[in-house]
Amino acid sequence: MTALIAWVGKTDQLAAQGEIPGKGPIAGLLTACNECFDIVWLLGAGYSKPDLEKYQRWLRKQSPQQTVSLHVTPIKSEHVTDYARLLAAAVEGIEALRQQHRDIDLAYHLSPGTPAMIVINVLLSQTRFPGQTYQSYFDPETRRQSGEEVRITPLWLSVLPNVLTAELRAAQLPARSSFITHNEDFRKIVRRVELTASETNAPLLIIGETGTGKEGLARIAHESSGVKGEFVPLNCGAIPNDLFESTLFGHKKGAFTGAVTENQGKCIQAANGTLFLDEVSELRPDHQVKLLRALQSNRGKFEIIPVGGVKARRVSFRLVAACNRDLKQMVWSEDFRQDFYYRISTVEIRVPPLRERPEDVMAFVECGLVPLLDEIFGESRRRAPRRFTEEALHALAYECDWSGNYRSLQRVLIRIHLDMSDEPVSKEEVLSHTREFVTGKSRESFFEDIPLSDYSATLMEIRRSFLKRAYVKAGFNKEAAAALLGLKTGQTFSDTAKRIGLTLERPKKRR
Repeated sequence: MTALIAWVGKTDQLAAQGEIPGKGPIAGLLTACNECFDIVWLLGAGYSKPDLEKYQRWLRKQSPQQTVSLHVTPIKSEHVTDYARLLAAAVEGIEALRQQHRDIDLAYHLSPGTPAMIVINVLLSQTRFPGQTYQSYFDPETRRQSGEEVRITPLWLSVLPNVLTAELRAAQLPARSSFITHNEDFRKIVRRVELTASETNAPLLIIGETGTGKEGLARIAHESSGVKGEFVPLNCGAIPNDLFESTLFGHKKGAFTGAVTENQGKCIQAANGTLFLDEVSELRPDHQVKLLRALQSNRGKFEIIPVGGVKARRVSFRLVAACNRDLKQMVWSEDFRQDFYYRISTVEIRVPPLRERPEDVMAFVECGLVPLLDEIFGESRRRAPRRFTEEALHALAYECDWSGNYRSLQRVLIRIHLDMSDEPVSKEEVLSHTREFVTGKSRESFFEDIPLSDYSATLMEIRRSFLKRAYVKAGFNKEAAAALLGLKTGQTFSDTAKRIGLTLERPKKRR
């Protein structure tokens, strides 16, 4: 008994729908080699389960002599070229087949699916699950289906290094097309955002310095959610005080002076989509209260009452908030409501600044410079981007303190491009452009302007700052704060705080 392993490809789907001539690769092979296979084990990736099941039913009618089974993988359409995902899915699918038929021979179809799927089938046929390999053709002139066995036993020795190289390159590609990163920590952050958004509807809080890509991560969360609604961004620091409720919740016609038409508001616009509250730390306390009440989920929906309205409208959306300040510290200092903080921070993501990711500076120069210049200059750009010397790249990555992160880096790159020169960019040229954008100060230089007579007071202030930060980061747990600072016990932490005059208080709960 032999089973044919085949990924369902686009051509197979179109052939089944009658949109192209022929039967498609899978049905074509079964027509040409009708007695070669007893079972057809379809692997589905990138298509919905109903579409795959529809194709399965069609194929059964085309090939009634074979048992046609379907194994649907969790791979989405954007991942059909991901070698690692495809390999894991194929292994799982074949193991499921062999659990049902332990003594079955395997064969692999190399014609349908993406090139990555074909490579996976080649590898598995020569390594973990040995089997024969087949390919099929359709001649549009004669309208004849043909298929044959392909003997590629010696070929895998040359294919394997190419696959390994491809996987290495894939590991260096952006986790998403909107991000250019070679930093593994940042890739983990992106993966966490994707997983959180795809598996839950939990509110997401993104904290990071200005220019680190917080909105980009919010858009990744929106895309990974699979929602059909819009991505609705809102800068909380730019909302006029008297228009806050109208902006968020909308208003009825005539609700106030100047309300000549009805306005839906951002929450309604984000229905079945994502509401992105940028710079959420800038919200006034009374605005936080109003939002807190509106964001009380009732079976996954929020009840929004427009200004001048009486009846609440129930809507669902993903809530993503972002800011460049430490909200825990603000809660401790009572500059931000604790209950509202807990409402928006079910999952908290902290984005590292660009100065902690020097490899990403190089990655942006290598991969993001051309798109940036095309966006800025458009058709007016007549010259290719200038090449950077190794010393210049090193200076950008390691000798600059990018206070504005990507925004500062982009401004530097644009100014360098405006220098009408055909010579490679030198280290000296980089440093001449970065002085006004970055601090470039070492830790030692921060204290140069402090009088020597302030030695004791300065050390005391630094110690207070470190203990206070550790206490907040540890969630006001003294044992955990001590561990962060390398102190032995929570009692040591308390004694040290008392000795330097630091009062340790948990934030007061607001009523």
